[in-house]
Amino acid sequence: MQVAKKYSAEGGIPNAERLLGICAESLQCDGAVVDATANEGIKIDFLTQQSRTPLMNAVLHRNFEIACALIQHGADVNAMWRPIYPDSPNEEHPDVNILFEHLTTNLDTALLPLRYLLEPLHSKKDMVPSFIVVPDKKTTALHLACQIGNLHIVDYLLEKFDTPDHIDFVDHAGFTALHFAA
Repeated sequence: MQVAKKYSAEGGIPNAERLLGICAESLQCDGAVVDATANEGIKIDFLTQQSRTPLMNAVLHRNFEIACALIQHGADVNAMWRPIYPDSPNEEHPDVNILFEHLTTNLDTALLPLRYLLEPLHSKKDMVPSFIVVPDKKTTALHLACQIGNLHIVDYLLEKFDTPDHIDFVDHAGFTALHFAA
């Protein structure tokens, strides 16, 4: 980093946002890169080309060391993004939070990122994403997990969030998670 700064015309890290975006997706990067780029004064929650924040990409790629460093530098665990679906790219989709991508997969591997975010397994224990994943539709994590039908995720969420407030929460259409599970 020091060499990059030394030879940079501006005296800073060139393309710091791009470097941070790449770092979030790479398992070969370490927290020092996040520290250095954050010290450049860039906005930590910028949107990448895929419309995700670096934190979203770090968690998606299971790069939890980088995710921890991003959270330490103020990354917003409740930042919203708008997914683009290949079968309907021109259709407007509502904004969703970081949990959405891990809840809408039917893979058991989605459980690790969910645990990282919801338990939380990083140093800022008060930084937990909202249980309401799609605010415009009042859709919760449990609604989505039941709708997709991933039993591992449903079991985890029921174990973790076994309260009437979570289980009986009604979405904008009047459905609880049980309606989707049936």
